[in-house]
Amino acid sequence: MIKPVLSPVRDPYCGRWSWESLQFDVDSRSWRVEWGRFDAFGSPAYWVNETVRRGYENEIDRGACQGDLESVVAFCLLGGYGVSYEMASEAHSAVMEILHSSENVSTELLENRLREPLDSGRRYRFPGQRSRRIASAVRLIRGRTLPQNAEQLRTALLTFEGVGPKTSAWIVRNYLGSDDVAIIDIWLVRALARVGIFPGEWNVARDYDKLESAFLSFARQGRVRPSALDLCIWSEARRYPYLIS
Repeated sequence: MIKPVLSPVRDPYCGRWSWESLQFDVDSRSWRVEWGRFDAFGSPAYWVNETVRRGYENEIDRGACQGDLESVVAFCLLGGYGVSYEMASEAHSAVMEILHSSENVSTELLENRLREPLDSGRRYRFPGQRSRRIASAVRLIRGRTLPQNAEQLRTALLTFEGVGPKTSAWIVRNYLGSDDVAIIDIWLVRALARVGIFPGEWNVARDYDKLESAFLSFARQGRVRPSALDLCIWSEARRYPYLIS
């Protein structure tokens, strides 16, 4: 079956033609990616236009800071791989009740609470591991003054137990509202590898810095905030996982 050839279109958001391309230069490697049609699911143009059309920048502004650093760190340590946003939010509420009422937070105290059913009746998936990480992080936060600069804070957070590049970026973005970092997860990698923005051989465990650089470049060229673009792709992936996986 011969696929129909679609006519070039001009992007309603940035005025770029669908046949134009984006330029990427990361780690001594250069490549170009076609901008594509804004009405073609998964193209670079599609993601940028959906970010603008659906108002994801406003969503980021409303939820950029979830409280003080303890609160943000606790939420990000509770979330991540294997834990839904909804479950992390429930567990976070339970943990914050303890953090707000206790000067000396122990792993045992947190773990006992997380082993109990949450408000929805569900049980949190990793009570022991995440309780230990949160208790350790809270002691570090309460024991010293952490920098308010995005790069310096991220470096400091990487010394925390259980905090890697993705989690540190997540904390920095939520706490400082910074667009100097990017949260690179499996959905982002799958969506952008499909169109060539991420080289297929790169993976999160080994190439986080490269993936982050390429994503930040994509956002700059699309003239949208990285945090809003990331939220758009993550939300669409949750809505239509079969189109991205």
